[in-house]
Amino acid sequence: ATAGDLSIEEAIAAADKTHERSRIAEQRVVQADADVDGATSDFLPTLTLGASAVARPVEDAAGRYVTGSGSLTLTQPLLKPSAIPRLSSAKHSLKAAELTRDEEHRALAYDTARAFLAGLAADRFVDAAKSRLARARANLDNAQARAEAELNSINDVTRAKLEVASAQREVARRAAH
Repeated sequence: ATAGDLSIEEAIAAADKTHERSRIAEQRVVQADADVDGATSDFLPTLTLGASAVARPVEDAAGRYVTGSGSLTLTQPLLKPSAIPRLSSAKHSLKAAELTRDEEHRALAYDTARAFLAGLAADRFVDAAKSRLARARANLDNAQARAEAELNSINDVTRAKLEVASAQREVARRAAH
C-alpha cells in the first residue's frame, strides 16, 4: 500500500528510526550491555602502577637530590563468588532489554501501519465521495433533460438536486478529515 510517494514499509522504517520509543529502547539495550561489561570486569585482571619521588635539599650518599621508586602490580582473581550473581543479573537484564526493544519495534510498527492504513482509507473515502458527486451531477443533468422533454416530472429533478447537495456535503465532510 502506498500513500503518495511513501510506502507502508518506508513509513514504518522512518517511524522506527525517528520515534522516541524506539530510540529509548535502543539506549536501554546499550545501557544493559554496558552493565554486562561492568560485571564481567570483576573477573578480569587488574594492573596497578604506582610511583613516588622525594626531593631533598641536600645530596644523599649516591649524590642525588631526588630519589624515586615505582611499583607495578598485576592481580588476577581466581574466584570471586560475589561477582557471579551480578554477572548473571546483568546478562538477564540485557536479554530483557533486548526483548523489550523488539516489542517496542513491533508496537511502533503496528501503530504506524494502523495510522498509514487509516490515512489510505480516508483518501479512498474522499475518492468515493467525489465519484458519488460526479454521478449525482450526471443524474441531475439527465433528470433536467428528461424534464425539459416532458418525459419525467419536476420531482425527479428535485430528487437529483437533493442527491447533488448530499454528495457535496459528503465530499466536504470527508475532505475535512
